[in-house]
Amino acid sequence: MKPANRCRLWLETLEDRTVPTVSATVLPGGLLYVADSAPASVGPIRIVQTTANNFDVFDGVTQINGPSLVATNIRVALTAANDTLQIDLNGKTFNGSVVATLGAGVNTATVYGNQTNSNGTQGSINGFLQIYGGLDIDTVNLDGSNTGGLKVGLSTFINLDGNVVDFLNTTGTVNLNGGLSAYYANFITINAGTTVGNNVFLYGGNGGNNVNFNAGASVAKNFTFAANFFNSFGSNTVNVYGAVGQDLVFTSSIYNSIGHSLTLNGTVARDLLFYGSNQDDDLTVNAGASVGRNLVAYTGAGDDKVTLDGSVGAAVYLHEYGGQSRPARIV
Repeated sequence: MKPANRCRLWLETLEDRTVPTVSATVLPGGLLYVADSAPASVGPIRIVQTTANNFDVFDGVTQINGPSLVATNIRVALTAANDTLQIDLNGKTFNGSVVATLGAGVNTATVYGNQTNSNGTQGSINGFLQIYGGLDIDTVNLDGSNTGGLKVGLSTFINLDGNVVDFLNTTGTVNLNGGLSAYYANFITINAGTTVGNNVFLYGGNGGNNVNFNAGASVAKNFTFAANFFNSFGSNTVNVYGAVGQDLVFTSSIYNSIGHSLTLNGTVARDLLFYGSNQDDDLTVNAGASVGRNLVAYTGAGDDKVTLDGSVGAAVYLHEYGGQSRPARIV
């Protein structure tokens, strides 16, 4: 019996049909639009400047563009995934502006002046920087720790509304030439090496806020902390160790469940103005700290304490208001 002819079975390898979770498109006018369309990204979403105004975009270790993308401005729009966004200026200058919306989820966004390049040059955004948080915990880092540092030419605006545990940090040499405005970032640490060329304005969330403006940091004009306008359910604690070029201002909410504190360990070139709450507040000017002109404190209806161990160049004005049952204690 003659055996039947049998064909040999084999498998054909198909092309990779994995759909990237991150897309990068240059829109008319040169806007680089980066979006995360999946429930979760594969890895960090990285936008890396290769040469001035040219960028590569990565989803984890996977580069999703072919030739580098030429951009006039950058817009990042993320979804509800827990995302890590990294923008690396790579020691080069970007002439445009950057706007990033992190979406819901637990997110971390870091802008590096120079994450990987060791050439010692500064990474710069000549336009403005805006980062918006979502409903969960968000962390924003402005990182100039590598050689050269980070510079933003116009205003820096951070809005992390949505959770009582949101973070804003600066590290290394960070020059924010157009000023810094931050809303609802509950834990703010501005470290040594940060220079703000205009004003610092911080608007607190209603769950309580902790701000540290550390030694070696400086602001050319005013440093203002404004508690949530209507309510503060937690304590607002502001520690100023750095140098303020004009006025230092602290304002409380209309309604407060707990007292607040402002501590000065650094220098204020002009006036310190403290607007207290109806709870027990503390204002402290420690030894070695200085106020160039006047210290003005409006204390509310609580057992308030004002400690003056530093120097005040002109006068101290202590105003009691709000039906206070006892005068503020000066120690």
